[in-house]
Amino acid sequence: MICPVCKQSELREVPETSPLNATYKCLNCGTQVMVAKADDADDKKEFKAVFVRQADGSMQEIQFNE
Repeated sequence: MICPVCKQSELREVPETSPLNATYKCLNCGTQVMVAKADDADDKKEFKAVFVRQADGSMQEIQFNE
């Protein structure tokens, strides 16, 4: 998965802190991307929302295709 902000680097997964989302960090620009997983009972890891942490600390939802 390429960083949606700088488009220069692969995102690296941060060790999972919640079963409801996955967090990734760009090694180039430091952008944090949080992906909310769908509520599927069989846990297909389908995503329903993607958020990017902005420089001011706020989260912005984005459209993102792997």
